[in-house]
Amino acid sequence: MIRKCPVCGQEKSSEDFYKNKTRSSGYNYECKSCARTRVKQYVAAHPDKKNKWEQDCRRKLKEEIIRHYSNGGMSCAVCGEKRLACLTIDHIAGGGTQHRVQLDRRGTAFRRWLRLQKFPAGYQILCMNCQFVKVENKREYSLGRRKTK
Repeated sequence: MIRKCPVCGQEKSSEDFYKNKTRSSGYNYECKSCARTRVKQYVAAHPDKKNKWEQDCRRKLKEEIIRHYSNGGMSCAVCGEKRLACLTIDHIAGGGTQHRVQLDRRGTAFRRWLRLQKFPAGYQILCMNCQFVKVENKREYSLGRRKTK
């Protein structure tokens, strides 16, 4: 189906328009190229809003992951610490650093991977203190920097 973009005036196929269920046609009024240009201009004019939006998205994702792996609560599995900044994802069987390096995903990218994989088993939520204690007690040293006894 051929549509005309009111912004650039060019006739383009439907694949050149983003889908939009709220519009009667099922597509956005502007083509993808014009939409991308508009968004780039907006972001350039309002960098603070983009940064705030990205921070909010990262925080919401972290909360979603923590809520899932702590069975609806938001606390450390060992000590009950509740501060979001202190909570981390722990590989229950160990080997977390090697796994993240193998996936080439750390931080937010790793949390996105967990959600994409539909929250696989084998993870728990620990605060950083409990994480460090677990590493020390089990001698889980990352990437062989220290040798186990």
